[in-house]
Amino acid sequence: MRIILAVIFIFAVLTAGCASDGDKSQFEQATGIESQNKTSNAGAINADSFIQSLISKGEENAELKYTFSQEPDLNTLLVAVKGLRIKLDIMSVGHQVPPYSSIYVNRETQEAFGICEARRPVECDPLGKVTVLGFDDVNPLTPHDWLRDIPSAAEVVGTESFDRQETTLIRYQKGNNKVRMWIHDYYNLPMKIELSHIEGEDEIIDAVYVYKIIQSGRIKTSEVTPSK
Repeated sequence: MRIILAVIFIFAVLTAGCASDGDKSQFEQATGIESQNKTSNAGAINADSFIQSLISKGEENAELKYTFSQEPDLNTLLVAVKGLRIKLDIMSVGHQVPPYSSIYVNRETQEAFGICEARRPVECDPLGKVTVLGFDDVNPLTPHDWLRDIPSAAEVVGTESFDRQETTLIRYQKGNNKVRMWIHDYYNLPMKIELSHIEGEDEIIDAVYVYKIIQSGRIKTSEVTPSK
């Protein structure tokens, strides 16, 4: 179950067949980590005002376009977000090939559709075919979702360069998991998230999520809405 939850963002998007747990939040379903809404982190707050400032500034970038991938998988999604509407274009696929090239998610109505809009890289047919998908199966974790789940006990580690971009590295504990998050210094949104846990004296990496921001703002409604 843990492995399925850890890779739900890409694998479930491509297969659209994973069951969701109605008792868990979207964040919990996708990562296997208890959400901040259900648990509180006690202890001294380290650089709380700085982290709250990051969250506040990041929320200003409500319209985004970015690529998403989960290491070490080669699967890549091009994601456009405008308010409660999200479009995911499948840029590369693994062994599981879905019958659609794009996914439209409406968080307001909790509806999701897969549509065959292009035959590359997905060999779907016929063009225009619509597949009704389970909302919980394909509703993705966006950079904003990660940002909103940062607990008050998160610590600022320092600054690092990632993908030739300057970032601020923070870390925090969520249940049995250690979370490291690299936040873009310009967009104030996560670029990379690493989940790990300790087994004996070893630290085991469970998942690495990578978000590469392409555009902030000026996302058209037509870009995230399926044509009729």
